[in-house]
Amino acid sequence: MRSPKDFPTSIPAIPGSIGVVIPLSHRLIGRRSLKKEIRSFPVRMALSTLTLAQFRNVTWAELELSEGVTLLTGPNGQGKTSALEAIHLLATGRIMRHGRENDAIRHGEPQARVSGTLPSGTSLAVTLTRGRKRIAELNGMKLPRASDLLGRMPVTSFSAADLEFVTGEPADRRLALDAEISQISPAYLQHLTHYKKALQQRNSLLKQAQEGYADEALFETYEESLARDGTAMRAERARWIEELTPLASAAHGDLGFGEGLALAYERHDEATLPSDLSLCRGKDIQRGTTTLGPHRDDIAITVRDTDARLYGSQGQQRTAVIAYKLAVLQYLSKRDEPKPVLLLDDVFSDLDEGRRGRLLGSVLDLAGQVVLTCTEVGLAGPLAEAATFVYRVDSGTYART
Repeated sequence: MRSPKDFPTSIPAIPGSIGVVIPLSHRLIGRRSLKKEIRSFPVRMALSTLTLAQFRNVTWAELELSEGVTLLTGPNGQGKTSALEAIHLLATGRIMRHGRENDAIRHGEPQARVSGTLPSGTSLAVTLTRGRKRIAELNGMKLPRASDLLGRMPVTSFSAADLEFVTGEPADRRLALDAEISQISPAYLQHLTHYKKALQQRNSLLKQAQEGYADEALFETYEESLARDGTAMRAERARWIEELTPLASAAHGDLGFGEGLALAYERHDEATLPSDLSLCRGKDIQRGTTTLGPHRDDIAITVRDTDARLYGSQGQQRTAVIAYKLAVLQYLSKRDEPKPVLLLDDVFSDLDEGRRGRLLGSVLDLAGQVVLTCTEVGLAGPLAEAATFVYRVDSGTYART
């Protein structure tokens, strides 16, 4: 197994693109060259190798991944989920769990790095450094933003933490929506990025206004951006939920629940114009925050016409999340070729044998590359039989069996 100092000094050229060997040390490239490299990147491929360095509880590990099923087994708390997080980070540019990025860096270390290669030889990498922004790389070249990784390798995940999609706050559901839509819509990601920036700037200006300073022209600039990008975001979110609702309802039924799962996008307000925000400016100055816009919207999730978050049993909440995730997987699998990467983090232990079998059947039909974790091989059922590679994980080390 290689050590961190064994990173290659160059990466092969992308087949069919710019046709040169790119040194990893080469960082000073023109904006036009970088844009060409990003556009020529062969999208939607599975990972063939995964490397983790000082990430979570892993000092150093390199895994070979199957284009089909890779199974990670072992007791809880040993590092199985760390591999899934690393894949998610390479696919989306952000960590999978809630919390600070610094928490993903091994205790006592200044930096963590995850990298992976595609079957074409193309390389992806993300570096996390304490107190600094994360850095994403494509074939050794630094990308302008970590979010530029989005859409290149569509991914969806199932884990216990996903229960927050139903039980959590509106912010948890908005975060899930933004991550999912951004993978398939560069336009949405652009609107989201502009909206977040304008929102931060307007909120900062609102706090300045509390101290007696207010720049009318700046307010108008930010409010125009919030109205324009916010309206586009709301339209795309509503369309996403509308298209996923019948898929989620059908998946819910296929899992053996005839209770009627329904989803609906809920707008906090009807603000669509800059004037709507300017009329609310006085109140916003008093509160020091922007009170209108898609950053306050939510998703209604009902089972038997009852709010699943407030009144659903834990079983109903869990199956609602699974049905929603299956709907996302189905939607992505219809759009993309090859199919999306699926990360399954110990999701089978809480399901009875019948529902576990139906879930596994759906996964095999819809997913492309699958990487899953289980405490015991037997819990993976037919996925264990289909696994090309099986690893035993213990104290941050991965041993192929």
